[in-house]
Amino acid sequence: MINFLYCFDKNYLQQAKTSISSLLRNVSEKITIHIICDSKKSSSEIFNIFKEHPKIEDIKTYHIQADNYTFPKVDGSHVSNATYFRMFIDRFLPEDLKQVVYLDADVICMKDPIIQLKTVSKELANSGFGLAALTEATRKEAPIIFNKLKLNHDNYFNAGVVMINYEFWKKNSVGDSLIDIMENRGDDLIFWDQDVLNIFFDDEYIKFSNTLNYNFTQLDKINNNEIVFLHYAGKGKPWDVENIVKTFSRPYQKEYSKLGIQTYHVVFKRNKKTIKSFIKVLFKLQFMNLEKPFTYIALSLKSFIKNEN
Repeated sequence: MINFLYCFDKNYLQQAKTSISSLLRNVSEKITIHIICDSKKSSSEIFNIFKEHPKIEDIKTYHIQADNYTFPKVDGSHVSNATYFRMFIDRFLPEDLKQVVYLDADVICMKDPIIQLKTVSKELANSGFGLAALTEATRKEAPIIFNKLKLNHDNYFNAGVVMINYEFWKKNSVGDSLIDIMENRGDDLIFWDQDVLNIFFDDEYIKFSNTLNYNFTQLDKINNNEIVFLHYAGKGKPWDVENIVKTFSRPYQKEYSKLGIQTYHVVFKRNKKTIKSFIKVLFKLQFMNLEKPFTYIALSLKSFIKNEN
């Protein structure tokens, strides 16, 4: 049985619900889901929604309190402290766990991942490496990152979808090493915990197919039927009010609507740039391409009034 891990805060509750729902809708066998969150209320809500799902073997929730740490490069960015929570997994996950698949909460499962993950699992177990991931950049493609992080080797991975060899993690005190890197090399970081992980592993990882961590900006370059995990990495999110009308947002919004909460997940940030973008959507009638255009407008205004994050 495959174990999955999510780490998020209360501001990503809706995204986590959507991601988990998509995962359970597609897996062909029962799974266990582990959740590390700083909000007991959010964890409990997830647990109560999915605990009776036929594809759930177990849901385990863990409450993290990380007030004693200063997380670098978070202020003023689109990420929160939660991006660093996975560095503390050895304080929460069961001792007898061998491997766990970490998923960012902005990942949507598009098809059954079980067969591909089991293949990666066997390769990882036989390799002696600590994790498996998708190579995002090489030294030739992104020399600035490699020089800034002082990486010795030539591949840099994306950490939005990773399979962790938890036995390796515990045996080598990976969590302590990651915290040490975070505290002592914070000024070098560009992409937060992803950089911390790359500094530690430095190209010693199993490389898997991009279908297991497919960047949403490349949706027009592949048949959607090939994608296992669609990753909304970066700043342009499918719940941002100005992006909901865009094609790349459809897989996320379609999955969100199945939760039965409301038709669209809309976040309307109160800043000049977002307001201008929304006005542009209205004046160019871009919202009319949606299945329920006026519901979109109503939910957008509701989000703006509530100043939701």
